[in-house]
Amino acid sequence: MKKEEILDQILVFMKNEISEKGDKPHNIYFNFKPSEVIRYSGGKSKVIPDGENLLNLKKIVKTEHHELIILALNLAISEGFIKDIHQKYECMTLTGSGFARAKSFEANENGVWKRRCGYFLDKIFVPLIVSVVTALITSHLSQKNTEAEIKILKKEIEWIKEQK
Repeated sequence: MKKEEILDQILVFMKNEISEKGDKPHNIYFNFKPSEVIRYSGGKSKVIPDGENLLNLKKIVKTEHHELIILALNLAISEGFIKDIHQKYECMTLTGSGFARAKSFEANENGVWKRRCGYFLDKIFVPLIVSVVTALITSHLSQKNTEAEIKILKKEIEWIKEQK
């Protein structure tokens, strides 16, 4: 999956979360911080798990690797779609332009689907149905005509027999 595709999925994910909560984009914070191991003196260490939003996003993007997600987040930050408040991916907000891009992406995805369906319907399905219906009607009419012709021939044969 490309970095730009992941970027759009991140923005749509954030937009949907904001819409679910019914708040403004700058009031909702996201934690996309990847897991890390903190090593203490004395050989002890502590594992900090992935941020909650990163875990949910990994399911949507269908990846266990966060490297591409981090690259996409960096792109979103540099493009001004996301604001990283602490510069550690754990307190991020969606900007107005990020929200607008997410809406635009969703509308475009629906439009692409409609165009694909429209092409399928107009160029493949409808002509196929028209051909099948035409063949059935032609077959039915020719069968009726054949039956009618057979009846006429039977009558003519009977008339000829009577004439002899």
